[in-house]
Order: sequence, then C-alpha cells, then structure tokens
Amino acid sequence: MKKTIYGNGYAFDVNHPVSLVLEEDVETIESNAFYFCSMFSSVSLPSTVTSIGNSAFYGCTGLNYALYLGAEEGGSAVAIGSNNEPLLSRLLWYRAPDFTLPAALSSIEDEAFCGIAAVSVRLPETVTGIGDRAFADCPALRQIIIPTGVTEIDEDAFAGVERLLIVGVPGSSAEQFAAARGYAFLSR
Repeated sequence: MKKTIYGNGYAFDVNHPVSLVLEEDVETIESNAFYFCSMFSSVSLPSTVTSIGNSAFYGCTGLNYALYLGAEEGGSAVAIGSNNEPLLSRLLWYRAPDFTLPAALSSIEDEAFCGIAAVSVRLPETVTGIGDRAFADCPALRQIIIPTGVTEIDEDAFAGVERLLIVGVPGSSAEQFAAARGYAFLSR
C-alpha cells in the first residue's frame, strides 16, 4: 500500500538538525507537508515518490542536501510543485556511473581527472588513494562511487565540485571524507 504524507506546516518542531529518511512505500508528499521545517539537514526520497506538492519543503533553510533514489535528473518520474526551492537547489540524483575506471588502477594521482565532464564515476576496488585535486574543477560531477580499499583522500581531491554524492561503505574513509567536507553520502 502506497503512503501519502500530509501536513500543514511545522510538522517537525525540533531544535536540532534532523536527517529525514522516507520509507520506500511513500508515493506522495502533499503541499506544505514539511513547510518551514528548518532543522532538516538532509532528506532522502525513495524511488517510490512520484509527486511533491507545492511548498512541501518551503522554508527548509537548514537543508544541506536532498537525495532522490529514483530516475535520473531531468526524468519525468517525479513531479515537483512550486515553492520548493530549498529542495530543488540541493537535490542530488542517484544514477548509474557513466565513467568507470580500469580495474588495474591502484591510485588516482594528483590532478589525474581534473576538469573531466563525467557526471558519475566508479572507482575500481583496487584503488587505495585519491590524490590532490584528482577530480577538481569537474562542474558536471554529481556522484562518485568509492570502494572500501580507499584509505586516503586528499582534502582538495574534489575542489570546485559542488553537490557531490559520495557512495561508499558505512564507516569507510569515503564516509568520513564526505562528513568532513559536507558532501552527501549514500551507503552501498
């Protein structure tokens, strides 16, 4: 049975940052459902969400990112109503990688892929480190899948990349890097 989230604003009146993870069976988020829930730091929307009403996330000024696990950006799988700027400006779309590096690679050297046009990159399981500015100045890059074996990530590895989703294993260097740099993290 699909669920609808209803609300009339201020649904979560809390005084500390909250990560909102919606269940897989949520299909519709009605207008004003999370109106002015300013303490949301992140929102995860399952692939089952097909409709987000007007002003559903209006005033969610604490939102760092929103992750949609459905169709790719620009797809027609979800209809988003007006006045949802906090959600739209921070929305990340999980997608299949369009750039997979060779399996023999053991490290990503300094500036190795600086400025590439890829949207999503998968690093092979053999990689153990990501060098300085390795993926810097890649304005299209939205997602990177980092294997467990990566133990070193230079602090400027993704300099100039905004709205990046790092996919990795919980407790890994990838998750720690994402948290320290304010990037979204998705457990694989």
